[in-house]
Amino acid sequence: MDPKAYAIHKRLREQTGQRFQPTFSRQHKGPKETTIPLIRPPENCENRKPHVVAYNPLPTPTSIRVLRVHLEEFENEFDFYSTPRCSLVVRDLADDPVYDALSYTWGCPVTIYSDESEVSSAAAWAAPSFDIICDGKPFSITANLYAAILSLRLQASKTGARYCRTVVGEGGPNIIVVVSSTWDIWIDQICVNQSDLQERNSQVMLMGRIFKQSRRCLVWLGGDDQFSQTAIVTMVKVLNVEPESFSKLAARNMFEEEIYKDVVGMEPIEPWEWVTLYAFLSRSWFWRSWVIQEAALSRELSFVCGVTTLTLHHLTTLMDVLIMAKSLKAVGFLAQALQGHSNVFTKKAEAMRAQDPGARLYQPNPDDGPNLPILKHLFEIRTLAFGFQSSIYSFTKAWKPGRHGLSNVLGSFKTMRATDPRDKVYAFLGLAEELGQPGTLLPAYEKPVAEVFRDAIRFMLLSRNSLNALALKEDPQRTKTPGLESWVPDFTSRGLASSRGHPVLNLWSAGELAGNMHFMFRPSGVLEARGLCIGTACAAHEFTGIHRLVLDRGPGSFMSLVQALPECSNVWIPPMTRRLRSYLEVEGLIPNKEVYDQPLIGEEGIMARQPRLEVLWRTLLMNNLGNEFPPSKHTVDLLLRFWDRGLHIRMVTAGATSDPAALIGQINPLHGYVGGNDRNWDMLKSSISSIYCAQRILKGQHGDDDRDELFPEEMRAILPELDAAWAEGRGSDEGIDMAEMVSKKLVRPSFTQVYEFERTVNMNCVGRSLFATMEGKLGVGPVSTREGDEIWNLVGADAPFVLRPQGGGRYTLLGGAYVHGAMFAEWHEGDFDDVAKDIKTISIV
Repeated sequence: MDPKAYAIHKRLREQTGQRFQPTFSRQHKGPKETTIPLIRPPENCENRKPHVVAYNPLPTPTSIRVLRVHLEEFENEFDFYSTPRCSLVVRDLADDPVYDALSYTWGCPVTIYSDESEVSSAAAWAAPSFDIICDGKPFSITANLYAAILSLRLQASKTGARYCRTVVGEGGPNIIVVVSSTWDIWIDQICVNQSDLQERNSQVMLMGRIFKQSRRCLVWLGGDDQFSQTAIVTMVKVLNVEPESFSKLAARNMFEEEIYKDVVGMEPIEPWEWVTLYAFLSRSWFWRSWVIQEAALSRELSFVCGVTTLTLHHLTTLMDVLIMAKSLKAVGFLAQALQGHSNVFTKKAEAMRAQDPGARLYQPNPDDGPNLPILKHLFEIRTLAFGFQSSIYSFTKAWKPGRHGLSNVLGSFKTMRATDPRDKVYAFLGLAEELGQPGTLLPAYEKPVAEVFRDAIRFMLLSRNSLNALALKEDPQRTKTPGLESWVPDFTSRGLASSRGHPVLNLWSAGELAGNMHFMFRPSGVLEARGLCIGTACAAHEFTGIHRLVLDRGPGSFMSLVQALPECSNVWIPPMTRRLRSYLEVEGLIPNKEVYDQPLIGEEGIMARQPRLEVLWRTLLMNNLGNEFPPSKHTVDLLLRFWDRGLHIRMVTAGATSDPAALIGQINPLHGYVGGNDRNWDMLKSSISSIYCAQRILKGQHGDDDRDELFPEEMRAILPELDAAWAEGRGSDEGIDMAEMVSKKLVRPSFTQVYEFERTVNMNCVGRSLFATMEGKLGVGPVSTREGDEIWNLVGADAPFVLRPQGGGRYTLLGGAYVHGAMFAEWHEGDFDDVAKDIKTISIV
């Protein structure tokens, strides 16, 4: 056995009387480094009687306990695992004490393993299975916290500089500085009496302040496992390449070694290195609700894995680069293939296992993976809201106080998880308060989950005297918590909608002219509101991706929905009022000169004639892209080039791959566009025709009723030859000639523009439905939207909602909506009094 592993084994066996197995079944390929490994719970630790401490009541409402760790001088690596000696001391936040704060997970810090034997139960990870000495007596804590204390104690010691590492980067974090023979740190599991519900509730209210006043927040990602050291080396490789260069991996086979040398200009990244990075970014910390507040409010932030320290900037930049290069999706498929799932990378996984039997994975929860939004949102909050400086860039505060309350925070971090569902609300209260949320919502862990969620949405509505928070509501198909009214969001649902900003020109949103109170909570869970029905859905189509948008046909298809719209729509462009200008300034937007420099717009705005194609792309973007408002008419070129590229790739595939031998050892280039790897000529041919016909209809070059199968001119002449070649499985000279000719048209547009366009459309529309109204409008709403659902503007809301009639003036709420041409109260003419007579009072149940 490796001497280091033996030292860990012996020390932990002596302490627990249990068998301990290191998890390094597949070692890091580089030179062995001294580290603190992932320490798993001992067997049967759930049945072990823990040692507890007797807590004294805290003397003041602002008092906290901190753990004072007594630092050691280590003579050898064996001593790293000596039992930590600590004491609990009481400090008052009013005295501005000096301490650090720990952000970590109570459970297993990893989500991906080499095999099933490495997995311990959630109960084992939650059990207090290891002892520290606290005030001279043993005190039992969880395995992951025990590993964290061992690592951070080593870093704070005089010995730490010899063993601990920092990811190199300008202005990167330093190893923890030794200032005395002791070190104070706040750790919730130890410093809060978890068995005292009253103290737990009161300390939750202080949590934001605790992290805000701490000297630094130390994020413990967990001990080193068989993936992490290789992952960090791989991360450094990626960070040393310019993002624009790395983005060239998009739409290419990122597992081909030549791509890195010839296209990106960097040292190749092996497939297994990608897998280790995927596993590292899938660690549990990136999914825990409480960590958001902890990391957002702290003055300094350092991430630690094993004994390696890195910054938020490192991780944020890494995520941005991987998203731009579309790398994580491909690596995710490879990770699934290494677990035995059949997909496009199955043969690659088999080859990897044949070369190295240790190249295997086990992932108990298929939903675990890199949590893409969290790091970006954290970075924005720290820099733009609180003015913290990054290790590379300098920022000034850009967010206006009071504009980002609890509803914004809950929408932004909807993917975060919590063991206690109530923490999907309570974990964000301190952060929301710092961002300007008015009022106070007191934690009450004794209440049922449904009641906590009902309290939360009532608090958000009443504190702002606004119905905007109703836009958080998830689609009814994705509600999991029982007992919720349709207007109460299920904060445990990953379908929770994100808060979206819209230019607010509707006088109703402010409520001055509609009365001070424009909604009421009635008995039996009824929300009474007032508003005006502005449309009824006549068709709806689920949006599954911009690649697939024009591929289907027939009733219920996207094109049938578009054809329900008028050929041209009258859309009002609002004048540049003080209120609109203020909105643009807050959002960092500038008035589009091609609109607002024309003299006709005046003080009343102007009515613009927009053809179907323009209505479509502005709806997909919710009329927001880049820094201009509204987006330039030339934005349509991005959509057309996007579809052109999909069409041309399919045509190249049709002409060059009719012979199956041509695909040996290659990845089907259609994978990113169709999502499959089957050689289906009928499907390929149909998709080419669908895209071509849809483009002609949207451009006004093709009659609505003419839906016969048509093909581009280059393909039309050789279609019989292609049919025969694909049927016989042979190559076609004519097809290859066509492929070569079409491939010359595959000029890549500006990657940044295309990426931003696709990202914005998918963010707005994926998991939702496009719908047309009987009144000729196009909108984006909940995926459950269907014919007969009504679109309402409610008094006190900035944007429309989709409601389903239940009879007798009662409705169920499906969710928020964007309706192009109806976002600025265009549905009425004149002042508020002119339409007041049409306002109805309705009951949302």
